[in-house]
Amino acid sequence: MTKEDWKKVRVELQFPYGRAELLCDGYALTLQVQQVKPLKFEIGFYVNGFFKGEFIVMDCEERRRFSCPKQAFVFPPADRTRLLKELGTRRAHRMFPDIDKKFTWYSSHWSSFASLKRHLVANNKVIELKEIQ
Repeated sequence: MTKEDWKKVRVELQFPYGRAELLCDGYALTLQVQQVKPLKFEIGFYVNGFFKGEFIVMDCEERRRFSCPKQAFVFPPADRTRLLKELGTRRAHRMFPDIDKKFTWYSSHWSSFASLKRHLVANNKVIELKEIQ
């Protein structure tokens, strides 16, 4: 895709219910702005016209290519800070070896177009603009 194509897609996805269709390595990818909460819109995706729960639950090609990866600490930040302060760094790490451990989950929506574009470019070789609606 050219820089102008990305600009067209970005402009279309700035408005509620905007829609763009792309071809990514043989997959038909539909991006659509959807309301996820009152007054909050994010970009949802459909692969070959469908969204399946396995795209975010199971380890599959579609999840790797199109789902939004998010990370968080196993221990909430407030608990981590409190434990490190009360016990000290060495003792906290000895008592809770997973205190710095993170886990990854996958979301069906993207809150940022820039991160969506970066992810698509990094995980797909050929991206073509099919249609903007």
